[in-house]
Amino acid sequence: MSIPREEHDAKIEALEARMDGRMKAIELAIEALQEGFRELRKDMRENMRLTMAMFVTLLVAIVTTGITTAVAVHQSTKDSIDNMLAAFATGKSTQPTIQVLPHVMTQAPERAPARMFDARPGERSE
Repeated sequence: MSIPREEHDAKIEALEARMDGRMKAIELAIEALQEGFRELRKDMRENMRLTMAMFVTLLVAIVTTGITTAVAVHQSTKDSIDNMLAAFATGKSTQPTIQVLPHVMTQAPERAPARMFDARPGERSE
């Protein structure tokens, strides 16, 4: 039982045609996967670019807020210290007046005329 050469060659060619068809389907699937990966990489690059832009924007906002807060705290502290120094200077400049006032106040009744304190209620002494 030998198979004639032509029939054998025909079977081999049919087998090769089926294998070529299967290989073509596999090649098309691989090309589709490659195209999908290219698109995925392109999308990932775009997403990375957008993420970096958002990160930079957020970083700038955080740094700007930090600097603004530091400047505001510095200005507030400076104003508070200036106010305390001004109050201290005012207190220092009024200290001689405060020391003189008790002395003047204790002498005030002594300088007043005596009849001013001797008046009876309802009478006017002038």
